[in-house]
Amino acid sequence: MPSKEYYRKLKKEAHDLYVRDGMMCKEISERINVSERSVSNWINENDALWKKERQASVISSKKQGDNLKQIINILADQKLELLRMIDEAIAEGDSNKVLELRKQAAGLDNSVAQWGNQLKEVDKKNRITLAIYIDVMGRIFDAMKAYNAELYFKTLDFQENHLYEAAKMLG
Repeated sequence: MPSKEYYRKLKKEAHDLYVRDGMMCKEISERINVSERSVSNWINENDALWKKERQASVISSKKQGDNLKQIINILADQKLELLRMIDEAIAEGDSNKVLELRKQAAGLDNSVAQWGNQLKEVDKKNRITLAIYIDVMGRIFDAMKAYNAELYFKTLDFQENHLYEAAKMLG
């Protein structure tokens, strides 16, 4: 009989396939070799949490970034409050309280770091590459040349400067 750890890994894989990869219940059940009913139960347990996570994962990249920044700001505010409380506990001479508050502050630091890393990943995943940008702009300039060659030739300096600035920005 397979262990609880084995089932936990199966469930985690099913979760990732559903939330991250957008697979359907039947596809997941065939892929990880569990019943469709089990996958459906996992999807719908905890007030259909997986469905909510899946829906949240398809929100716009700007919204994702904004949400992550908001979470980081909330955690930063909590850290500032903890630092204020640590100062008070030091002034009161309560070393046990200072130690406990510092543990909480360290936990917040870890959370901020993890959310910050997730924000970096979202930014990296959604960032347009220089090669794609140059390709798109090349197509636009080619279309301009076909539509109005005179205008195209008048904008050559602009095109060169624009692509130079884009290269600096996108690296």
